[in-house]
Amino acid sequence: MKWDQFLDTEQMDTSEREELTNELYRQMFIVAYSKVSNKMDALDVVQESWLKILQSIDSLKDPEKILQWAKVIVSNTANNLLRRKLALQMVPLSMDMPDIEGGFIDSRIDELVMREEIIESIAQLDQTTGRMLICKYYYGWKDKDIAASLDCPVGTVKAKIHRGKDRLRAILLKD
Repeated sequence: MKWDQFLDTEQMDTSEREELTNELYRQMFIVAYSKVSNKMDALDVVQESWLKILQSIDSLKDPEKILQWAKVIVSNTANNLLRRKLALQMVPLSMDMPDIEGGFIDSRIDELVMREEIIESIAQLDQTTGRMLICKYYYGWKDKDIAASLDCPVGTVKAKIHRGKDRLRAILLKD
């Protein structure tokens, strides 16, 4: 294709320019859709990318590489959109808005804060006890599986988990 002439308006007639623009748009949409897997989001990414391309077209050094350059911009814009969506899922904007399950977002924030406090408190315990608690309550392992992985008796695992929970409770209540 004549990408080097694409930027030079005097060397190309309108139909050729339109054909190249449509091809560029199509390629950009393919990249965006492959990243976000949603037609509406892909269209938003392409539109936002067009704005970025038009604002920084002067920085393009090799007009032959406009297609690759545009694809990179679309890919980065799609990644930014995915990051923003993930951030919105993690920290909601409105505190009193009900979530999908019918609960309230306040409880989800409280849960995230509590989870973070528990992780920090587990780090204060000795390494073996911390591992046992994580295996038991995060991964759902049975006591005998924990004992087998740490090569110790089941009774030791039960006792350390019980004492670890007591120490963890004391650390959490102290804070």
